[in-house]
Amino acid sequence: MATVPRSHLSFSRGDDSSRALLSSLNGFVGGNLSRTPYLSPFGALLKLTRLNQFGRADLHAAFGFQLTSYEEASQVLAFSTKRLCNFSRSIDITPEARRGWRLTDWLPFQGDAAKGWKHCWRTRICLACAREGFHTWLFQLPWETRCSWHGTRLVETCPSCHRPLALGFSKGRPLLWCECGIDFFDRRTALKADLFPNRARDQALAECLDRTDVLRTTQHLLSPTKQSNASKALAALISGSDADSRIDKGSIHMFHSRASFEPDQQRSLSMLDKQLGGKNGSIAELPSSMIKPMREIANSIATRVPPGSLVPAEARRLIFDGFIATKAGSARADIMYLPVQTGGNRTYMFTNSLPPSALSTISSLIQRTRGKWRDEESVRQVHAALQSLLFRAYADGLRIVLSRYVPELYDDPRLTPWEHIPWVMVTIDTVGVSEIHIVWTRENLGGQLS
Repeated sequence: MATVPRSHLSFSRGDDSSRALLSSLNGFVGGNLSRTPYLSPFGALLKLTRLNQFGRADLHAAFGFQLTSYEEASQVLAFSTKRLCNFSRSIDITPEARRGWRLTDWLPFQGDAAKGWKHCWRTRICLACAREGFHTWLFQLPWETRCSWHGTRLVETCPSCHRPLALGFSKGRPLLWCECGIDFFDRRTALKADLFPNRARDQALAECLDRTDVLRTTQHLLSPTKQSNASKALAALISGSDADSRIDKGSIHMFHSRASFEPDQQRSLSMLDKQLGGKNGSIAELPSSMIKPMREIANSIATRVPPGSLVPAEARRLIFDGFIATKAGSARADIMYLPVQTGGNRTYMFTNSLPPSALSTISSLIQRTRGKWRDEESVRQVHAALQSLLFRAYADGLRIVLSRYVPELYDDPRLTPWEHIPWVMVTIDTVGVSEIHIVWTRENLGGQLS
């Protein structure tokens, strides 16, 4: 088994003279990063720490930032603006002037996915690229599964022992040297690669960034307040080389609009804008076109609950064309709030029966597209998306609230109280809203609307 080399340089923390010394010695070994224009900060850290034999304890003295025991270097350099700036300054790089240096340069959409993505982040590499110390943020994008030039599958665990790639560094080993003894970096290969830049790879990455820049002008990501399974959702939303093969079909549901345009959709959007587009109250008036489908949702769920679970008053509210055996007792307030309510010639729903994450996304979609409802295609797309979001959220709310009183729902796969967390991608061009895609990830709430 290979032994870990000992560092030939050591620094004391906070010793700023260390960086000055390295500068006077013409910088680090392998410090000329102009030969690899689309190298990520993590790739630069990999190359410099390995070629200069720096360990985790040397990071602050050499590069001006530190890692806690549980942090991955790639994650920190992707999401921590302060530590990325410190690292960039230490190797004389201006982030704004180096294209592709920031993770956001590679995202083909506007919007923030950092909250959920950060917590499910795993360092991913191409094994062939890692040998020469190359890593690009493109490898970290969930919808990318293969190296674009080697064609090999990207990995986030050691092929031998299946430990996370970043684990060895947290245990004191050199970066990308696994605890099982496998070293994914090769010093000779890295030094040789410095002499012969990979022009084909650089051109491919430049073209990728060009496409991303164009897409970012039209695509808007509406991420939920609760960002579980962010990687799966992003991979499903964005077309990748073979992203579909990585998605757990049981935890992902996708929406593509097939509805045709109808004249009353414009009026329905105006009503939903007024009721759900801003600061939401506890009651919202429903467009007439949504009343029948929502009653059918309530009816289909209520008729499947075990007989004797509801009292007569609850059954009458929820079931319109069927009958189930009921039990004696008084109605429970939160169940009575679930059905749509009629007052005069208007129909209302209690919004506190909807999962807050879905309600927030509905509001965000209305606000993002408001002012774009001038053409039929925009109206059709937005109306269909809002209707789909509202119907699924309503069904989730029904199951979640009923499960508090009917534990048998957990035994029925169609009635289990899942919450579907919506991720929405809106494409807005010069005309209006041309496309809306929605992906739902599932989370078991156990009877809690949160």
